Amino acid sequence: MVQHVIEQLDKIRKNNGFLTIEEILRLQQRDNVLLDPFSLLIGRGVSIGEKNIFYPNVVLENKGGKVSVEDGNTFFPNTFILVEEGTINIGNGNQFGDGGCSIKVNGQTSHIIIGDQGRYINNPLIIGNSILGSGSQVIGNITVQNCRLAAGEDYK
Repeated sequence: MVQHVIEQLDKIRKNNGFLTIEEILRLQQRDNVLLDPFSLLIGRGVSIGEKNIFYPNVVLENKGGKVSVEDGNTFFPNTFILVEEGTINIGNGNQFGDGGCSIKVNGQTSHIIIGDQGRYINNPLIIGNSILGSGSQVIGNITVQNCRLAAGEDYK
């Protein structure tokens, strides 16, 4: 019964471009922490580094584009990342969520680049061509589109 359920879930995941549950679990081999691998959706081809923490209900899609995540990031519940033909590059030691966070990019020439040690929490929605420098913080009820935010100090 359990195996049948996992096979059904994997079929749905594969049909929608996401890693299977077994592939998700392999991320732990690089010291990534998966608090609920059944609710974690990561697109095929998304590059995940080491020592990242994934809370339940996190989605990293890469529809027609590329997503790369370096090391030591924390993705709290409801973090959602979507790409359609562009790229999203996430550096090291960032915090996403703690209330919600959507990061999107649309179009072949659109890119979101996120440096190291930043915080993107509560209600941010970052949509298109944006560069968020290391140490940057986007915290309140904020929507950002096509933004360049200079680097600052480590948020800690």
